Amino acid sequence: MTSTGPTDMAEFMKENECSEVHRHNETNRFAGKKMGRELEEIKKTHDYERFLEGNREGRSNTTLPSDDDLDEGEDAGMIQSTPSASVAKLKELRNSHLSSNERLESLGKQLAQQKDIVIELRKEIEDLQKTNQELHNGKEKLQEEVSIVHQLREEKMKLQNELNNVREDLRQQSHQSENLGLEIENLREFKTKHKILVRELQKVKLFDITVGDIILDLFGDENAPLISLDELLMKKHPEIIRFYSTTDKLVLENLKKDLKTCREELFENKKTFTNTISELVDEKKKLTNSFDTELSYIKATHKENEDKFSQELSTLRDQVQVLESDLFAEKEETIRLQEENDDKKTRIAELELLEGDKENMVVFDKETLTRFGVNGDIAKYLSLTQVNSVDRITLINTVKRIMIFLQMSYTDLPDKIQRLAVYLQYEKPLLRKFVNELHRMVFGEPIDLVNKAAVAYSQFSKTGDMNSINHPLEKCLNNLIDHVAPA
Repeated sequence: MTSTGPTDMAEFMKENECSEVHRHNETNRFAGKKMGRELEEIKKTHDYERFLEGNREGRSNTTLPSDDDLDEGEDAGMIQSTPSASVAKLKELRNSHLSSNERLESLGKQLAQQKDIVIELRKEIEDLQKTNQELHNGKEKLQEEVSIVHQLREEKMKLQNELNNVREDLRQQSHQSENLGLEIENLREFKTKHKILVRELQKVKLFDITVGDIILDLFGDENAPLISLDELLMKKHPEIIRFYSTTDKLVLENLKKDLKTCREELFENKKTFTNTISELVDEKKKLTNSFDTELSYIKATHKENEDKFSQELSTLRDQVQVLESDLFAEKEETIRLQEENDDKKTRIAELELLEGDKENMVVFDKETLTRFGVNGDIAKYLSLTQVNSVDRITLINTVKRIMIFLQMSYTDLPDKIQRLAVYLQYEKPLLRKFVNELHRMVFGEPIDLVNKAAVAYSQFSKTGDMNSINHPLEKCLNNLIDHVAPA
């Protein structure tokens, strides 16, 4: 069953006016099932009563349907809801909408925070990789120094043999002096390298923190220019400006303490080597047995230093293992956070798609409402702004119910709704008036449309079947036809 326009109505009235009224009343009753329930709740409010009172006093200034129109699609005897129930439902929907907006904002902030955490973790991973490489280079440098110590030990053994040869043969004294001079040159070269190492370690910094013990590979070339690691790091990674990890900060502080200890030990070794060189020079002049004593002292000192270096190297290896374990855990956490971040981005995109473009939202101003015959009281009664807070599922269900009850497709709905509005506000009241006047002329009283509509609505409420309704108005109109135009 479909709604009819003014042209269809005129043609149908020529054939059977009473039957047309009957069909229109049935259509309005079907379409008003959902709307009738909502009107039943609103009619209970004080605002609606004041509106009805004002409508009775000035009916010519409004196009709101009369009480009979509203009651025709309702069950007048089943109004049980209260105004507070509707208000509570609207408040609940509004609070749900506000909670969804707050949740979206919270998700956006969490995404930004997680993005910052991922960036920080990547920075820390790169720093730990560089630290591991520098420790490896430091190990190789220490091995080179150990090799130099062994060479020095061999040279010192040669000197000892030469001194024994001097005791046995004074004629070989000049040859022994030449060998001793070579030993002194080797010691001087070692001293020079040691000074360069100390000087470079004192200059190289990373964000104002000395890290010489992990960048020993910089001493491969004495003529290489000094660089600042923080400048190099910021040049390759401009997004890195500082460290945030407290664990890395503690590790660097411990390395700084170890560096200080190494520097002190190197300084002591430097003093020891200086004293040793001086003593060797004196021994060369004096050619006494004190050279053997000094040589033994140097061996013991180097043995002690070698043990200390081995112990420190073992400590650094343990630290590297701990850092590698932490790095692996941080990589797994980074992957997990990235997956969560991707899921949340997908969810936000879906929510934005469901939300739609707010710029396309229809807003009726006062002038537009006036053209539709809606004054201030009616606009207040309609509460159009409440629709903005209704969730998407409720809106979809409402549109589908309207399409089913009115038997209109979605594409025809906008146009036919306007035609239905013209019928409800103009044509239907005229037809009602005509039927009532005709009935009054024949039977001396108007038709009780409200009671008959309530009976039909009660039948539908019980069965839920539109086709099984036995509308009492049909019998009444047939009776009227029989009296007006008897067969």
